[in-house]
Amino acid sequence: RLHNIRLMPSSKDTVHGGGRAGGGNTTATPSDPGEALTKCLLSQYRFCAGGIGVGLAYGIKTKRGLIPMIAGGLFGTIGDFIYGWQVDCVKEVDAYNMRGKDDGS
Repeated sequence: RLHNIRLMPSSKDTVHGGGRAGGGNTTATPSDPGEALTKCLLSQYRFCAGGIGVGLAYGIKTKRGLIPMIAGGLFGTIGDFIYGWQVDCVKEVDAYNMRGKDDGS
């Protein structure tokens, strides 16, 4: 049933990430800071995609198979998490850290 599909975000939705390709949380922010941080970190993909692309090109050029592509994807994923934690998801990290201080833990 198509009548339940929302085409435009409502006033309740919060959008993060500034519209940059490959980063930031572009969906409504959940009320739980841990869930918001998880969604933001898992939405990062730019370095993984770049690592796979470079690894694929290197693997084809040197005839080393899939190993360079897998390694590029792995290192790119690590880079995505670091970049997300330090740059794109700073608001979510701060909210998550403040939650721990408010709970007394």
